[in-house]
Amino acid sequence: MNDKILKVIKSDNADDLSLFFTNGMDINTRLPQTHFNNVEMFKECPPLHCVAAFFGSIRCLKYLFMNGSDLLLKDKKNRSIIHFAAAGGSLEIVNFLSGIVVDLDWSIQDSYGDTVIHYAIFYNHPDLVYWFWYQYNMNLSVPNKRKMTPLHLAVVSENVDLIEFLCKNGSNVNAKNVHSYYMTFCFTKQRHSL
Repeated sequence: MNDKILKVIKSDNADDLSLFFTNGMDINTRLPQTHFNNVEMFKECPPLHCVAAFFGSIRCLKYLFMNGSDLLLKDKKNRSIIHFAAAGGSLEIVNFLSGIVVDLDWSIQDSYGDTVIHYAIFYNHPDLVYWFWYQYNMNLSVPNKRKMTPLHLAVVSENVDLIEFLCKNGSNVNAKNVHSYYMTFCFTKQRHSL
């Protein structure tokens, strides 16, 4: 089941997806926990709507929503549909979610303390960082449990435009991570390791 439904959702084929549910599958089914799955985000039993959000599969996501999927369900690491959408990088999915889910907490942190901003940076989707900030005026200095802020992640990824954006819009440039590294030290260390 796992591979078949993943292929259907990845290809955004809502008609084939509907066949799983006509055969008795629950609309709130989760992917089974497996260590053989090569997508890190799928190892903690995400609901199917999270998988659709990750792949940018708008037709499948709309099908799941229209047929009663509880879009507030999370995986075992407390990652919500917006964490998966940020990791997947689809602005269309994020716009869709912002228009239909009124109870969605855009600043929610997963069990690691990561927000959607962290995921958008980690998965290299700076356009979503800008969108989240402009739409929801999100805090750009929220540390995760390792005290890594979005600015730390941007420095590690060497995205100069994003670093500049974060600095100009309120990121704490003096924040230290668990290793007591400031941003400038992180950037210098990263540059010397290349």
